[in-house]
Amino acid sequence: MLANVQSTWARNAICVALVIALVGFFGFAVMLIVKGHRWFTALADRAQMRAFEGVTISHAPGPGLVGVVFHAYSGVFAFTRQVEYRFWADPSDARLVLARLHRFNLTWGFFAYGALIIPILSLGNYWVQQARIKEQAAQTTVGQVRSNLMLKGWRYE
Repeated sequence: MLANVQSTWARNAICVALVIALVGFFGFAVMLIVKGHRWFTALADRAQMRAFEGVTISHAPGPGLVGVVFHAYSGVFAFTRQVEYRFWADPSDARLVLARLHRFNLTWGFFAYGALIIPILSLGNYWVQQARIKEQAAQTTVGQVRSNLMLKGWRYE
C-alpha cells in the first residue's frame, strides 16, 4: 500500500495515521484489561464478604469464641490474590464462615493461575481449621484458649 504512494508527505501521513491507530487500539485494549480486572476484583470482594453475612465475628478472643485463620484465593491468571482472614466467633458461626470461604475458594480460585493447587490447599486448610475449632470448643475457659494459642504462635489483639 505504501509502495504505491508517490509523494513523501502522503506516505508520512499514512504512517502517522497507522501509528496513532495502533497506539489507540493497544491503549483501548489495556484500558479494557484494567477495567475488567477491577470489575472482577470487586465481584470477588463482594462474594467474600457474603461469607460473613448473618454471623457475628470478633477481632479479639472472648468467652465461648474460637479462633480461625483461613486464606481465600481469587483472580484471573496472573492477577491472583490471596487474602488471610483471622477472626474469632462461636463454633457454629466459625464452621459456617469456614464452609462459605472454602466454597468461595473452589469457585473463585478456579480462575487463578494455581487452579489445580488451590482446591487442595483450601481443603487442607479447611480440615485443619475444623480440627482447631473442635479442639478450642472443647476447652472450657478463655484463659486456656489464649495460653494454648500463644504456645502455637497465634497472635490476638
